[in-house]
Amino acid sequence: MRTPVRLLTLGITLLAAVAGAEAAHAANPECTVEALRAVAPPGVTIMDIPNVGPHDVLKTSQGVSVVAAGSLGDGAPEYCFVTGRVVTNPTTNKTANFAAALPLKSQWNGKFMFQGCGGNCGTVFLGKPSAASLKRGYPIFATDDGHMNGASPDKRLWPFSESSWAAASPGHRDEDAATDFFYRAVHAVVLAGKELTLKYYAADTLEQSYYQGCSDGGREGMVEVARYPTDFDGVVAGDPYFDIDAEIVESLAGIQVQLRTPSAAISHAQMLKIDAVVDAKCDATDGVKDHLIQDPGQCAFDPQKDLPRCKAGLSSDDCFTKDQLASLSSIWSGITNQAGKPVYPGYPISNVSSNMRADDLEYWLGFQGPVDAASGPEPWVSHPDQQAEAWYWANQTMRYIVYADQPGFNSLTTPGITFHAANKGSGLHAVIPDETVAFMRKRVGAGNGNVPSESAQFFQQNRKLILYHGYSDGDITPFRTIQYYRDLAKLHGGYARLQKNARLFMVPGMAHCGGGAGPNSFGQGGNPNPGDAHNDIIAALENWVEKGAAPSAIISTKFEHDDPTGKIARTMPLCPFPSMARYRGKGDVNDAVNWACGVTDQRLLKKGHAGQTAGLYAHLK
Repeated sequence: MRTPVRLLTLGITLLAAVAGAEAAHAANPECTVEALRAVAPPGVTIMDIPNVGPHDVLKTSQGVSVVAAGSLGDGAPEYCFVTGRVVTNPTTNKTANFAAALPLKSQWNGKFMFQGCGGNCGTVFLGKPSAASLKRGYPIFATDDGHMNGASPDKRLWPFSESSWAAASPGHRDEDAATDFFYRAVHAVVLAGKELTLKYYAADTLEQSYYQGCSDGGREGMVEVARYPTDFDGVVAGDPYFDIDAEIVESLAGIQVQLRTPSAAISHAQMLKIDAVVDAKCDATDGVKDHLIQDPGQCAFDPQKDLPRCKAGLSSDDCFTKDQLASLSSIWSGITNQAGKPVYPGYPISNVSSNMRADDLEYWLGFQGPVDAASGPEPWVSHPDQQAEAWYWANQTMRYIVYADQPGFNSLTTPGITFHAANKGSGLHAVIPDETVAFMRKRVGAGNGNVPSESAQFFQQNRKLILYHGYSDGDITPFRTIQYYRDLAKLHGGYARLQKNARLFMVPGMAHCGGGAGPNSFGQGGNPNPGDAHNDIIAALENWVEKGAAPSAIISTKFEHDDPTGKIARTMPLCPFPSMARYRGKGDVNDAVNWACGVTDQRLLKKGHAGQTAGLYAHLK
């Protein structure tokens, strides 16, 4: 669904970037408005656009500018930056904005790269074009999914969560805009981008085409795999928001269970206490005490039994009320229908708080009270220090995309979510009516990429897919990605056969697309990109597609304070699911060299208490 709010810090001022671009212009005579308009395919207009990115650092004049080498502080070589729009529906003349970073003609590698979006999109580049991919000679294209963001009612909230663009008028969904967002805009820009690339570099064919994206970018990648299997030779899809209806329900359940009573919200101090208890109880389930939970499904933690309960009528950061325990239980429990059949999995019990670092469960679900249903815009901003991102996003998505044509819609009551206890003394779990699930899937199913059978043609053509997901993702539950991959394995005759074309790498301790307590940098997104197949997931995909060498492990790095220019705190191998890293028995546990991935290891298939409670092992309805 959403990529982290914490975007890349830009290294210089806009003035310096513009000055550098002007100085470099003479060195790249092909990067002119006239030259780009001459190679623009039919349906493509080269022009300035207002939503290049959230930082407004990359500027163009009539849609074209030269970005000087190193001028943005990211180490990127010189490139031609181009913006414009692509017609996505010739009948209605609907368009999507796009941007592209084109390396010098002498540095082009003969390939094509597409960089995915985030949130509900509306902005072309979340940060900057990948410097690492530009260094390798990739032209990089991106799109806003066919719409621009409106204004968030609170500047603290991520603008990509705003969805009023989906309303053609009050009470009516803009079907053109929804279709572009669901699947059409990316495909249209890919086709146009490939044609523009060939014309710009005066080439006949592309050697390979690759896709990389996380969150909504992960969803876009999975939709491409399902709908347009010939667009890319290889796809990297991280923490995929490929189950839109599930994300809505999980987010709404998170707020609704806390709104049951003011005493149901969880304080930051309490979240830190939960982390300490979970670490003590679950850290060693993989055989090593290293403050990293490799398999949250094996965790035997039960909030009803393992957290101190406050005495009646009392509340404190040192204990938990009955209502607070109910809140926690519902988040870690699977969501069922009224007959008790699993519908969506819950969240994993793993590093629930990293000091509100904008990437964990505490941040996304806003576990910081008091929650007041009467404050904020219905009530998604309810506390001065609270950034309830998931709540605001869910309300926007429901109001404008799912229930746009339904009069009298109310985010909290219309879906009909209720909470039940499995038995006396157990925690609550959310229950959602079958008719709500059916309606939501009908409205957003075109934008999902979660049906395993729909990837058949992609794999039949021997194309490659790499999935990854952080086990501590508090935004999109990683258990849903595991369920998808498990079902994919059943269709392909087991994991060994599936791994010839698709591999999933679970990332212990990583939050949403990055961040979190564990090693979280392996060349994905805006993270440092070492450029070799052992440490870099993009290079690993290239090596697999072009040389037939499937990735047996990818080394992930944890930098102190998540600062890529700082000291390395830990390295750890990520193993292809269902294996996980095994400690060799000696040496520093913080050094990847002392861990190994076993070819026959299937320990992540072992069932455990937390996984059972969350519905990880269930076949979804």
